[in-house]
Amino acid sequence: MRPFLAGLGTIGSGAEMVRTILALAETLGIEVVAEGAETAAQLEALRDLRCRYVQGFYYSKAVDAAGAERLIRRQPWRAATRQAS
Repeated sequence: MRPFLAGLGTIGSGAEMVRTILALAETLGIEVVAEGAETAAQLEALRDLRCRYVQGFYYSKAVDAAGAERLIRRQPWRAATRQAS
């Protein structure tokens, strides 16, 4: 999906293609992770399209497993999610 995110959030974007991919995945019961999100506009567009999972440089540069664990442990939403369970 990354190639379609490049213009997302701009005029003439790939929003229709992303919408189609998300609809197809929903029909097939497949979870989608939009990868390659680099800007707040892309993230907002993905939220508007109801894409649940996003990754990309907007959140962090590439990290190894230990770095990923540190990032996850620092997130404020983690504690809130644990309390809600």
